[in-house]
Amino acid sequence: VNVEEAVSSLVPEGGTVGIGGMHMTAAPMALVRQLVRRRARIGRLVTSPSASLQADLLIGAGLVDELVSPYVGFEDLGLAPSFRRAAAEGALTVLECDEGGLTHALYAGAGGIPFVPLPSGIGRSDVPRSSPELYQEVQDPFGGETRWAIRAIRPDVSLIACVFFPWGLAPAGAPLYVHLLGAAAYAGKLAFAGLLLAGFETAIAKMRVFRVPDFLGAALMLGFLGVLLLFMSKSL
Repeated sequence: VNVEEAVSSLVPEGGTVGIGGMHMTAAPMALVRQLVRRRARIGRLVTSPSASLQADLLIGAGLVDELVSPYVGFEDLGLAPSFRRAAAEGALTVLECDEGGLTHALYAGAGGIPFVPLPSGIGRSDVPRSSPELYQEVQDPFGGETRWAIRAIRPDVSLIACVFFPWGLAPAGAPLYVHLLGAAAYAGKLAFAGLLLAGFETAIAKMRVFRVPDFLGAALMLGFLGVLLLFMSKSL
């Protein structure tokens, strides 16, 4: 299916939508732009542990009612402007969560678990108390201690970016030779990526093993110069 068909058939109006991408990397922007063009309403947007433009564009278009996210921003450039403005004006309901808790909540949703207890350290932050819709205190049935838990999150659909060529080379109904071509291209991609990884690791290993004397020599020389400058500065 193409982007238009995927959005119209798979994304429910007013549903819970998960969106992938870490920071500004691997964001499903083609799907995001189609959501904006279609003016598809999102009842709850669940991001990755660190979202960026993919969430901010949907928020800026006024399509998101509620956001579940630890962070929406542009890294060194600060918080995402549309997210920050919508949150400050009250146009967006923000359910803040921690990165680890979000991962556990999605895991629980995928596994059919109603909630997941969290490490005790989360109680030292304000996050659980700021989002009671997500966090509740529960009692450990084994040890008896009270700790925070996060409820399961199960999106109706999740949007991710597929960067794994040759995805799409062999569409449904294609003849056998097209599928064989796609399989061969996939194997070639894996072999090429393996060669690149092996070359990188070999270069790093050689630098660690064979360049150690050079590094030690440079360190010794710099240390000697530092001591010499110290004595010279004291004699002036």
